[in-house]
Amino acid sequence: MNPLVAGSNPAGPTTLDPFDCVGDHGHALANAIRDAVSHKNHEQLFVGIDVGGQKKGFHAVAVRDFAILGKTSSCDPTEIATWCEEIEATVVAVDAPISWSSTGRARSAERALMQAGISCFSTPTEKAAREHPTNHFGWMLQGAKLYDALDRSFARFDGNNEHTRPICFETFPHAIACALNGAPVSARNKSKVRRALLEKAGVSCELLQNIDFVDAGLCALTAHCFARRLIEMFGDPLEGLIVVPSMVATFEAHQAASC
Repeated sequence: MNPLVAGSNPAGPTTLDPFDCVGDHGHALANAIRDAVSHKNHEQLFVGIDVGGQKKGFHAVAVRDFAILGKTSSCDPTEIATWCEEIEATVVAVDAPISWSSTGRARSAERALMQAGISCFSTPTEKAAREHPTNHFGWMLQGAKLYDALDRSFARFDGNNEHTRPICFETFPHAIACALNGAPVSARNKSKVRRALLEKAGVSCELLQNIDFVDAGLCALTAHCFARRLIEMFGDPLEGLIVVPSMVATFEAHQAASC
């Protein structure tokens, strides 16, 4: 049985009417990223994974050349890691902390995102996460289990091993949306906004029925950008790097538009 559950999407990307919250800046940035990436890495398969708690589980999307080739969901982190291995993913982007806070304060990556006007969760120490009375950080604990399962085949990105394959890294859908838009966006109405940004980048959302798969799609797009080194990194290797698409592509888009 083909592990790429959803199969290919021969119809290609669907065009959506632009929303007010997704302006020309975001469209130009997405185009620059798409054009830069599409000329290389044709044989690589990129996976994005949205992480939830024990009941919600994981949602994963596989992308090649901006076409969604498959998707899956499971409450078992080992099943998700095995799926990534079976489809021979080369780069996996995960929406969960790759490391715990060493101090109990927000990690340096999270502080840097906040300083840029991008709201995000603060990751606690592992002890604090496990001892929380209402399991508030349960999804982070599930993310840690997923990274442990991925360790079987995937190196963890540390800022210096970007050429290693296969490899996995941490990303954050809200920060991805802000990068694609060229400016911070509101987290309200996020499904509509993020679908529009994915479509503008050339990734059809037809197979992405809910926000969990949409967020996984944004992560997969970031894995695609990682392979072309069109990324920005926040944080440090000690407490974890958060990777998002690079804003520098904006300048490439402006230069192309002015020619």
